[in-house]
Amino acid sequence: MTDRLDRIEAILEQLAATQAENWQQFQQQLQESREEFQRQWQETRQIVESNARAIAANSSEIAEMRRAQDDFRASIEDIVGMITTQVEEAERDRIEFRQTVQTILDALTRRFNSNGHGND
Repeated sequence: MTDRLDRIEAILEQLAATQAENWQQFQQQLQESREEFQRQWQETRQIVESNARAIAANSSEIAEMRRAQDDFRASIEDIVGMITTQVEEAERDRIEFRQTVQTILDALTRRFNSNGHGND
């Protein structure tokens, strides 16, 4: 029976390791996305600034550009908010998964220990 418990524990440990690896990959992808987003944001900002200088003589065009920039900034803030929410949800899921695994492990340990099938 100890072998069975050991196998169950090994499976649960493997599940936890897989979850940790998935979390790490998600974090890496998120970081890469943030870096790419930052690069694109800088390129966009440079283009916007260049255009603003080119049309400085026309105040109506400048006003329109500022509105577009504000809309873009609001969109960026929405995206950052979504990413933040996804990261928070992923962290909650990770915590919940670890708690579930621990609960299962505790229940199995109690069951096997209470049936006289302990680690003798």
